[in-house]
Amino acid sequence: MLFLVGIASSANLIFKPRIKLQRWMTRRREAKEAERYIPFMSEKEREIISYLLQRKEKMFTAASDGGYAATLISRRIIVLSINSGLHYSIEDVPMMIPDHIWDVLERNKTSFQTVTSENSPHPWRVPWALR
Repeated sequence: MLFLVGIASSANLIFKPRIKLQRWMTRRREAKEAERYIPFMSEKEREIISYLLQRKEKMFTAASDGGYAATLISRRIIVLSINSGLHYSIEDVPMMIPDHIWDVLERNKTSFQTVTSENSPHPWRVPWALR
């Protein structure tokens, strides 16, 4: 019996099932929250998501305050993608849509039908004239 407990303890230290389960539950909860929020998105939020989906861009740069994407950032639909030790410009902070959220947005692609041209500016950037 002591041998089995030792193996189970070692397996727990190596595979960390509790941490993996917590991570899976968190991602699942975030995906459900994002899907429930889609009907309540503003036009600007839909435009931003549409722009990214249309170009298949999960990662982009934005001002440190997020610009018009600030509400999407506060809902964790968009997250910062910063690595420690690297320096970033205040106007070009890397941001991304996590994979589990991206899957939800792609499944609901019909909710984001805003058509943007190839040369249109990034919809999350606030023009300098408005700041």
